[in-house]
Amino acid sequence: MGVADVVEQLRRAHARLTEALQATTEADAAIVAGATLFGSATIGSTQPQVEQVAQHADAARDDLRAAHLLLDQVRELIDGYCQAVAGHGIGEAGVSSAAVAGLSTEPAPSPPAVPAGTTIDPETRYPGWIAEVRRNGTPIDPERVLRMTRLRNGRIVWLRTRDGESRSGNGFDADQIREFEQAGVGADRIVDLVFRALDVGDTVADPDADRSDVDGFGAAGFGMVAPRPGDGAPGRLVLEVDFEQTRRRVAVTVDSDGAIRDAHPVRPPPAA
Repeated sequence: MGVADVVEQLRRAHARLTEALQATTEADAAIVAGATLFGSATIGSTQPQVEQVAQHADAARDDLRAAHLLLDQVRELIDGYCQAVAGHGIGEAGVSSAAVAGLSTEPAPSPPAVPAGTTIDPETRYPGWIAEVRRNGTPIDPERVLRMTRLRNGRIVWLRTRDGESRSGNGFDADQIREFEQAGVGADRIVDLVFRALDVGDTVADPDADRSDVDGFGAAGFGMVAPRPGDGAPGRLVLEVDFEQTRRRVAVTVDSDGAIRDAHPVRPPPAA
């Protein structure tokens, strides 16, 4: 088998893995939607199945995120192998892996946010996570919770309403919303972008951060946000993620209790 044949097979394998990655994102969105509908229909119920459904949904999403990370790592290995045998990556030489396999170029759906004005109780949507946060001794007001996720290092973080803001808001102030809009992200998509970055984004260097602060939450645990123990300082992390067919960078600051303090779009450095 010649090099060209090997590259063709590598491209096909890479494309199939891309399909699998898209499937994990779609499955995650479906789990969130199904669990949200179930939670809405069972508000006020004391039946044990209600909490069990939420816990199983959370566990399934954790497994999907793990699968997504592993699949992405396999794609990178295939790309590196192609570089070694052919001198270029899978998506180089003018042909993308998606084009070779005839894959759709539509962006994979992001997990849906809770609709504005929803009556779904956060304690119904995230009963396991809220209970875990409380067991760890961290105060949390479920009435202010807008979205939660478990980071890849196991830490639970959440976005809450701002002081005086109803749950129809998105947790960010007017200046932050304006920054995202100027970067091409609509106000109704900010939360989805931030949580997609937290769920599957790549950690990148933050040139504006104090290095001593970065070391407090850097490479350990997939480099996810974790401020230095005991000092109460927030942790700031810059993440890069594909979102709606665009590679975006987002800086996220998380307080020591796990609440997201703020988020900002970050302009990538100029090409060398």
